[in-house]
Amino acid sequence: MTTLETTPLLASTTTSTDRIFKRDALGWALVVIGTSLVIGSVLQSLVHIPLSVFSWHPVFMSVFFVSLIGGIVTLQPATTAEQKTRGLTRHVAWQLTAVTSGVLGFSAIFYNKELGKKAHFTSAHGQLGVLVLVLLVTQGVFGASIALRANGKPFWKHHRVSGYVLLTTLLVTVSLGLQADYIVENATWPRALPLAFAFCALTLTGIVLRVRSYKLQGKVIQQ
Repeated sequence: MTTLETTPLLASTTTSTDRIFKRDALGWALVVIGTSLVIGSVLQSLVHIPLSVFSWHPVFMSVFFVSLIGGIVTLQPATTAEQKTRGLTRHVAWQLTAVTSGVLGFSAIFYNKELGKKAHFTSAHGQLGVLVLVLLVTQGVFGASIALRANGKPFWKHHRVSGYVLLTTLLVTVSLGLQADYIVENATWPRALPLAFAFCALTLTGIVLRVRSYKLQGKVIQQ
């Protein structure tokens, strides 16, 4: 085969790799910016709220939020066997943190409601919060079960898809939570809180840019 015949193929491959790298970098930047703005929105109210049982809800849920996202982005670009092994180790660490902090955050607000003798799950934020917790625990159990199976690879695509469903539900829940009266009343810049929807959309856009569609189809491309 001549040089003229091979050069276009090499150039095409290089261009494709560069395009993927740039898209991943842009996605990462959007995830970092969006996540940071969401956490900043939480903190601008949290600093004005007296320390109480309620305070632990946004604290633990912020850790949950960051950990869930961290667990996703760390595995998205992995293609080689070494990258997948290291990525899976980080994914497990992130998700164990997410499950622990998510359960603690939910417990804090549940107990706070009990102390105040208030009704539970009366708002869209609270109702979606229950759904998020159920999805989180289900996702964790599902992920652990297929990781321990010798032939668990065919199920990974389902785990990935359900993970993105969990993330999307969480982003909506967080956005609604930042519109709660108590949060708005204690915010430094209350008019900025509606922007939480845009911040979460920015985070989701970054995640989507880093998605490998072939992984969602259960295909394996290993280098």
